[in-house]
Amino acid sequence: MSNKTKFFRVAVEGDTIDGRVIERAWIEQAAKSYSQDVYGARIWVEHLRGIMPDSSFRAYGDVMAVKSEEIDFNGSKKLALFAQLDATPDLVEMNKKRQKIFTSIEIDPNFQGKGSAYLVGLAVTDSPASIGTEKLSFSSMVAKFGENSKTNLFSTAIETEMEFEDDSKNMFVGMIQKFSEFFTPQIEKQGEEAKQNFSDVKQVLEQIAETFGKQNTAFSTIEHDFNELKTKFISLEQKYNELSEAFHSHPDPNHQKRPESTGNAGTSTAVVY
Repeated sequence: MSNKTKFFRVAVEGDTIDGRVIERAWIEQAAKSYSQDVYGARIWVEHLRGIMPDSSFRAYGDVMAVKSEEIDFNGSKKLALFAQLDATPDLVEMNKKRQKIFTSIEIDPNFQGKGSAYLVGLAVTDSPASIGTEKLSFSSMVAKFGENSKTNLFSTAIETEMEFEDDSKNMFVGMIQKFSEFFTPQIEKQGEEAKQNFSDVKQVLEQIAETFGKQNTAFSTIEHDFNELKTKFISLEQKYNELSEAFHSHPDPNHQKRPESTGNAGTSTAVVY
């Protein structure tokens, strides 16, 4: 089962069911400019973005590529946007259960302030705003070992050891940076008051990240000290057990055993005063 979809229609130019308009130019520009190297659009449930990896609103895959094509729609020519997705197993399973089978695009009409539209995200939903979207489906592909082996090249497998930074602050810093990059172009158009408010919010988030980083460092130090004490205790316990065993298995050679009592045929030897 392949998690990569064929290209399918995700939007059509014109009026949406909620009264807005998807402009033809947006579709043209999004199809022309989209690149995962520039900004990879991820797949979300109902446009909601969770910050935890185990959240129900985590990312469910990526938009690999988009293209535009003119189609016959309701008796007229319309420009449509098609997308190819790389979905997670969770999204595939959700689709099998016929949940969230439609898509809804997220277009930034003025991406990075350059006056050109860009696809910044895609949501799976049961109520798309765009008319004419196709249902989401996944193609099943069976790979045969050895097929096309004469033309395929396979690199030597290399064992990789992943190293991770033990610094939770970096995660928050990255989130704040993305937050700033996404909203700054829009805030720039809102005037000085909006800029100041945005700056205040960003500063608060940076302080939260700094505090969390310090707390995490302190916790790591306590955990390290505890592990050291635990190691020392185990070592002392082992030495004690070794000494105890040696003591009981090697009695003192100078120790004299008390003579056995032979009794006195009923005669008491006790002294009575």
